[in-house]
Amino acid sequence: MCKMIHFKDGKYVADIKYKYIQNIVKQAEQCKHINRIMLFGSSLEERCTDKSDIDIAVFGDKTREKYLVSKEFKDFHHRVFRYDMDQEYDILYFVDGKKYEGMIMQNIYNGLEIYRRAGA
Repeated sequence: MCKMIHFKDGKYVADIKYKYIQNIVKQAEQCKHINRIMLFGSSLEERCTDKSDIDIAVFGDKTREKYLVSKEFKDFHHRVFRYDMDQEYDILYFVDGKKYEGMIMQNIYNGLEIYRRAGA
């Protein structure tokens, strides 16, 4: 179990994941292909532990395949994972503006937007 601390706009995140979430935001600011990032899962709940992964959904203008070959996005991905090699992440990729359905999307949309590019 963890404590919840303020992140922004009256929203809270797990204290033990705060620095990792801040790093994700910092690295996203360097990648023009990322329009927004949603945090979901246990990082938003008291059940979060040191071993919990960090679940994020990345939305941008490119398809997943194009993200994965983009140097800028590879750099983002690398910097997020290199911040602490013991922290695990589950990163999902979506085209912004496209309609998605399913249980996972409900979890994502009920999550917390931790990053939005200006003008996106």
